[in-house]
Amino acid sequence: MGGDGFDFKEWYDANGAELNTHRRGRYSTDPEYRARVLELNQKSRQRRREQKAEEREVEKKARKVQARLTPWKTVSLGLTKKGEPSTRVEKKKYYTIGALAKSLGASVQAVRLWEKQKIIPPAPQRTPKGDRLYTLEYFELVRVILTQQGRLDPDKLAQVREGPDSRAVLATVESPLIKKGKPFNIVMFRIGALARALQRTVVTMEQMEQRGALPVTPFRASSTGYRLYTREMIEDARVVMSACGESIRGKDKWRDFHDGVVSSWTKLGVFEMELVKISPVPHSK
Repeated sequence: MGGDGFDFKEWYDANGAELNTHRRGRYSTDPEYRARVLELNQKSRQRRREQKAEEREVEKKARKVQARLTPWKTVSLGLTKKGEPSTRVEKKKYYTIGALAKSLGASVQAVRLWEKQKIIPPAPQRTPKGDRLYTLEYFELVRVILTQQGRLDPDKLAQVREGPDSRAVLATVESPLIKKGKPFNIVMFRIGALARALQRTVVTMEQMEQRGALPVTPFRASSTGYRLYTREMIEDARVVMSACGESIRGKDKWRDFHDGVVSSWTKLGVFEMELVKISPVPHSK
C-alpha cells in the first residue's frame, strides 16, 4: 500500500521466519491450536476441491463449442431440438462475429452497432460465454440488407471460403406440413453451391441429374429456370456423398447416392414444398 498504509508483504519479509517458528512451536505444544489449524486446513482443501470442480464443469461445457483456428474462425456447435447445447447430436457449423465483419468489409464494432440499432437481425446463436455465432444463411441475408441500405463498400466485400456461392435468393415457399400451410421465407442457392459442396462442376451436376444419379430439385426460378437448393439440401447431399465415397464408381453406387439424397430431402420435407416466388433482396424492417 502507498503512503502511510501498512505493507503486509514488507512486514512478512522481515518477521515471517520468526512468526513461523512461533507457529510450529505452538502447533506441537497446544492441542487446541493444532485442532483449529487442522480444521482450517481441511476447509481450505475443500474449497480448492470445489473450485477445481467448478472449473472442470465450465471447461466441460466450453468443449461443446470448440473453435477451429482458421482465418474465418468457424466453430461447431451441437444443438438439441430445443436449442440446448449437447454433444450427442449432429454438429452444425457457425461463424464468429469476426468472420461476419470480414466478409462484409466492416469492423466488428460496426456489426455490433447495426445489431443494437436493429438494422440487422440479432445473432441466431451464442456460445456459453455470450459470443455471437452466425450461419452462412445469416451472412447472405445481412449482406443484401446492408447493400440495399447502401452501408457496404462493394470493393471491400469478401467471400466466405467454406460457404456456397454468393448468388443466393430469398425464396417464398409454402407447404401443408410446415407452419400450417402459410407461405414462409427461406434462403436458397443456385446449383453452383451444390457443385462446390460436392467438389464437382456445374456441368457435371447437370449430367448427373440427366442420367438419374442426382434427384431433381423441386425448386426452380420461374423467370430464369435456375435450379435452387436450400442450405440443408446442399449439406445433406454432401453428407450422403461422403458416406458413399467421393470417387463413386458403378451404377449401383450412384443409385445408392441418388436414393440417399432422395431420402434426406424427403425428411426435410422439400418435396412437399411449393415455390411461390423469389426475391434477390429480402424485405428488412
